[in-house]
Amino acid sequence: MSIHLLAMAGCARLLGITVRRITFGMGPRIVAVGRVRFCLVPVGGHVQVATAADAPTGVPVHGALEGAARWKRVLLPLSGPLALFGLGTLLLGRPALDQFIHAFPQIVGGALSPLGKAQALLHAVPGALRSLSILQILGVVACKFAAFNVLPFLGSNGLAAATAWLAQTTRNGPLAQRFQAIVALPVALLLLAGWSLATVAFLVSR
Repeated sequence: MSIHLLAMAGCARLLGITVRRITFGMGPRIVAVGRVRFCLVPVGGHVQVATAADAPTGVPVHGALEGAARWKRVLLPLSGPLALFGLGTLLLGRPALDQFIHAFPQIVGGALSPLGKAQALLHAVPGALRSLSILQILGVVACKFAAFNVLPFLGSNGLAAATAWLAQTTRNGPLAQRFQAIVALPVALLLLAGWSLATVAFLVSR
């Protein structure tokens, strides 16, 4: 996750978008060093960039996201998953692409079949861990997380990239708003409900 967030912050700077804050984790803040914050729960995080809302109406904001070209607004959220995939490729070589591609049907298929396919995937994890080195495990995890973050669900990098593209194809972004309501929310609920049920069933069966 650190690589994911640092890659996005670095990409923002290269694209001329001002980085306001980098937050590692969630929940109450533990410590802050400059623009970097560390929170109590070491899961997740986000990169906050400058937006037009940072200043009064009519006052331009230097490096605001809204002022960036559409391709930059799309590339920025995708830079995190790309960095994870790059790490996976560095650690695994060519098999990284297979791990990335196969992650999509595994994630979605497991959510759709929490008591079937998801159980088969979860039960296969211990064997896979025993057959791989630490570096290979890190590579596989990086590829899987890269694929997960590309999916268009609420809060994901994939959704941010999709809405960044759609928002500039129609005035005021109504298409992007419909996309979030029709696609992003159902996908988020599917993944959350499906894998929560799968995890509970797996733990009960152990």
